[in-house]
Amino acid sequence: MRWVTGLIIAAGVLGGAWPAAKVLWDMETGASPFGVGLADGSVQQAEIGPKSFWPQWALRPDGARFTVRAHFGPAASQAETGYAELGGFDDPAALQAAYAQKLAAAGWEVRPMHLTVALPEVPPRSARLCQVLARKDGNSLMLSVTTDTQGLSRLHWTRGAMPPMQGGEQGLCR
Repeated sequence: MRWVTGLIIAAGVLGGAWPAAKVLWDMETGASPFGVGLADGSVQQAEIGPKSFWPQWALRPDGARFTVRAHFGPAASQAETGYAELGGFDDPAALQAAYAQKLAAAGWEVRPMHLTVALPEVPPRSARLCQVLARKDGNSLMLSVTTDTQGLSRLHWTRGAMPPMQGGEQGLCR
């Protein structure tokens, strides 16, 4: 029995000493910083993990589990941006409508949209994305929640304009 305990301790020490283990740990529990090399030769500073930067102006939707995943700082050719994963909600259409209403009440220019996308699965099937695009003071938000796979549900923010989704239709999901 002692050898099992010793083996567990040794594995923990080796894992902790391995630099990649710390990066992976920080990506799951903290904020792991790194630099992204861009095509123009510049480097964009970024962090991945639930403790990554989230701006106060980027309002969070009510009624959904919210986990920050990434922040990408500004670079010469890229705007500052970030995103969070959403989950734990029952009705994507209701979440979309409530978030659009919350943003409008806070003075945001709001545009709800919906879009049907093909999922990369066998057999093929589709999912409906319920989206809210919003702009205020030069900042943009895009909520995208799905009626099928909550793992695809996200809230993105950008300092600057965010391009609209191609193929989206104006209006709330039903």
